[in-house]
Amino acid sequence: MKCIIEQSRIDDAVGVLIEKGTTLVKILSNDRKRIDTFRSVEWEEFLKITSGLKKAEWIKNHQNKQIWRKKSSEKVIVTKTFKTLLSKTQDLDCLSIGAKEIPICLIVNGNIKKFSELLRIIYPYEEIKLFADKIEKKNRPLIVVWITGFKPRGDDSRPDRGACTTRKNVIW
Repeated sequence: MKCIIEQSRIDDAVGVLIEKGTTLVKILSNDRKRIDTFRSVEWEEFLKITSGLKKAEWIKNHQNKQIWRKKSSEKVIVTKTFKTLLSKTQDLDCLSIGAKEIPICLIVNGNIKKFSELLRIIYPYEEIKLFADKIEKKNRPLIVVWITGFKPRGDDSRPDRGACTTRKNVIW
């Protein structure tokens, strides 16, 4: 922040922040009792990969890859279509990116077509069909971030909790 305020070079500060964040992630992941996230050495290896496609391949071919599973809380009010999409997407055995219960998954290979078909079936809107066509045509690994909103009372600001969004509020 100081560099931004003083309009000085931020490269060094950004580098230090990235290094500190990476170190913290490695420490925390190694301290977990359950093996539901990458470990220190795996994070190091993963973060050295510069290409997104290569990172997706690394995850897909990783000997201890984990199938993504996101628990859904009944406290979270979401539409029936969202519940259906979440459930049907989990049936595709998507891969986790670092930790299997975070609201982020990796869809690869033949599952891209299946996911785009799900979108077309569950959301029969022209905008969604165009988006699904684009996904299927590219047929590249796809990262999906499952954000349903925030709790209306503000007592829990985690983005995977709370009020649902309408299709008009979705950002592609």
